[in-house]
Amino acid sequence: MDVNNPKTILIADDDSTTRDLLREVFEEQRYVVITVSDGRQAAEWLKREIPCHVLLADLRMPYVSGLQLIQGVRKTHPQVRCVLITTCIDSELLAQAEAAGIAQVFEKPVNVQQLLDCVEGLVASRPQPASVNTNPVSPP
Repeated sequence: MDVNNPKTILIADDDSTTRDLLREVFEEQRYVVITVSDGRQAAEWLKREIPCHVLLADLRMPYVSGLQLIQGVRKTHPQVRCVLITTCIDSELLAQAEAAGIAQVFEKPVNVQQLLDCVEGLVASRPQPASVNTNPVSPP
């Protein structure tokens, strides 16, 4: 990663253990990491700050679900690449994720190396600001 062009990841998860682990993993890879504990905080952060490169959101959070958060983000910040994590993946969720433009869905417990590889790939292939992510959703 280019040290002069730090990449920012916004992690939204109500589980502090998961947030702390993911913060550590991405900071070790020289990402600027922002963590919030619910979807409402993530939406507020995106309204007042420079958009992140990647949004990593838990599906089930207080106030605003990860899916609802990402659906809103895709409308207001289409350049942000989105990843969803959840405790249970089913075909209905995958269909919703694909419709929402989510790049990848991971099941908890997350394989940290696979998640890191995914995020690094998303950052490397990040579209220009006006384009929309059309990557298919696939299970981990």
